Amino acid sequence: MTPARIALAGGALLVVAFFVLVAIALHFGFLLLVIGALVGLIACGNLLYGRHNHGIAAVERTRDAQEAHDRIADEAADHRRALDAQRRQQRRAR
Repeated sequence: MTPARIALAGGALLVVAFFVLVAIALHFGFLLLVIGALVGLIACGNLLYGRHNHGIAAVERTRDAQEAHDRIADEAADHRRALDAQRRQQRRAR
């Protein structure tokens, strides 16, 4: 279990505990039921999204494109340096 999931579970438990205390203080069992259902749905949704994260494919595409861009930029910089060195040699030869 990853630290993020442990933190999520701990946070959900703290929120539920807080609302349990509020519900007990207000003597509303229905409030506790509604809040517990909301927390459960949110927690389950977060776990499902983490398991089937559709953003990973977009990150992979972006990473490939960024690597290609970086490679081309490096080649262009190498080419510029080579041209500058060639021009310096030509100036010295004159």
